[in-house]
Amino acid sequence: MGVRAIRLCLVALAAFATPLHAGEFQAATAAIRASYDVGSLSVPDTDRGIGGGVALRAGFGDRDVSWEVGAELDVAGYTGAGDGDPIFTVAATIQRRASLGEGPGFWRAGAGVGLLGLGADAVALPLMVGIGVDLTPRSRVGVELLVVERLTLAFSSGDPPMDFINGLGVELALRFGRRR
Repeated sequence: MGVRAIRLCLVALAAFATPLHAGEFQAATAAIRASYDVGSLSVPDTDRGIGGGVALRAGFGDRDVSWEVGAELDVAGYTGAGDGDPIFTVAATIQRRASLGEGPGFWRAGAGVGLLGLGADAVALPLMVGIGVDLTPRSRVGVELLVVERLTLAFSSGDPPMDFINGLGVELALRFGRRR
């Protein structure tokens, strides 16, 4: 894996992490995601299939705007061509979250850095954007539903040196803490 790719991932994560010191703890979130994945990582051409993931996040900030730091585990919706192993991604992420006005809607965008394993060995740079709704906005224990687009860039020493997994999915999250 290239040193350049690792540096790129760390710089991207640091750029998002800069404002984390501003704000108080808001909530902890556990999420599960189902996605339709398309990619060329570890397969001869482009492949596709149903994938998914889980995430744990901690939110810091105020009611309208916050930063969420977390850890995610994803599995691509297709398997590597060599021996059929699934392609796992483990990543540390940071995301910006903001409300869409006075209602329960919100958007979230962010990036992460991590590793791909089993079906592919590479450094991963996941980029995420989503739009969602807080189904229980006044509750200390909340339920959130999001539509999420996740593009994971993979950097390795192989040929090609950069590849991707793109996933469009639905995420269901359980939030513990003060309302946003």
